[in-house]
Amino acid sequence: MKKRIIQGIAMVTLTVFTLTARADDRAFEQYRISPLEEVSSIDAEAAKAWVLSYVEDSPIVITMHENKRCKTYIVRADHFEVAYECNKKGFGARHVNSSKSTVPYALTNTVINRDELVKQRIISPNQMDDNAALGLIATYLPDLINPNYKHLLN
Repeated sequence: MKKRIIQGIAMVTLTVFTLTARADDRAFEQYRISPLEEVSSIDAEAAKAWVLSYVEDSPIVITMHENKRCKTYIVRADHFEVAYECNKKGFGARHVNSSKSTVPYALTNTVINRDELVKQRIISPNQMDDNAALGLIATYLPDLINPNYKHLLN
């Protein structure tokens, strides 16, 4: 009898945990991406820039840097930064090169989930336009943030 009670409590706990995790994921299903007109005020080297918001106005800025081989989208907030790159290998996430980095590596490394960063190395094998890339960034970015720091996206 005790064994059944313990199993029942474990099932209820697991169910509550699962539902809570799914509710957290749904919070990031809706987002807004707005273009920034004054790109040079954000980053003089950027070709384009956008603001990404999940709930209300957000300090998440995406800048696009373009060269002959690829487009690099740098996603930056006050406490983390990450690059999403579109090149001949496909589209995926990586750390920001030290030459373009403005957030201390130790801080970014605390906020960003290392295992998820490895999983997101190649999100798509295809090259894509800005709209598709921004949609993938907005969709995959919440998974990249460690659970204790998800509030930084709001």
